[in-house]
Amino acid sequence: MVLQETGLIYMIRIVIVSIILSSCSYINYGQLPQLIKTSIVGVDLNIDKSFYDSQEYSFMKINLGKSVVAIMVLSQIDGDLYTWISESNERIITQNGRIVETHGLTHDMKILTSDDLNPIHEKKDSEILLQLKSPDAIVQQRYSVTCINKDTDYMHLTETASLILCEETIHTDVLTWNIKNKYWLNQNNRVLRSEQLIHPKMPPVILEFYYK
Repeated sequence: MVLQETGLIYMIRIVIVSIILSSCSYINYGQLPQLIKTSIVGVDLNIDKSFYDSQEYSFMKINLGKSVVAIMVLSQIDGDLYTWISESNERIITQNGRIVETHGLTHDMKILTSDDLNPIHEKKDSEILLQLKSPDAIVQQRYSVTCINKDTDYMHLTETASLILCEETIHTDVLTWNIKNKYWLNQNNRVLRSEQLIHPKMPPVILEFYYK
């Protein structure tokens, strides 16, 4: 899969391995199962109960713009850093639901000071350094978060209650690039859905998290 060039949906074959850490089932990269490729451009993938139940591992669905839909598997947990990986080694690293690093996209990014990020539910301001690729730059950003209310219009497959919608405003120094991201949190303050702008040359990235 090449996320930046093709609109591929990847469905995961069941493999008989089960590793559980912090209530999440994940696989090491060396155990990454072969994925089934189905070329579909501009068509979303509906995650229903049957699809969810058939998966051995935690996974996330990613929508990148209007043409790319993919499934990425949780391959590593290091503290609060979660690494999600595709069959051809594109990687997205999240921290409390935020994307903090990418590898293999057309325009990669990395938050160099991710330890300075406060979790969404704490609603505290943060200030970080962001490294951008293609073009290369390092910029300073200031984060602020406001949690609005329960979003009754969106229901996550694994939840029975409505999720809390939080909005994150990011001001970027030097660049004229101000951002509004959205996060949907369950009652345990876990982010289960997000809409994020992570690079000025990329469309919004929509993530839905499904933990096993």
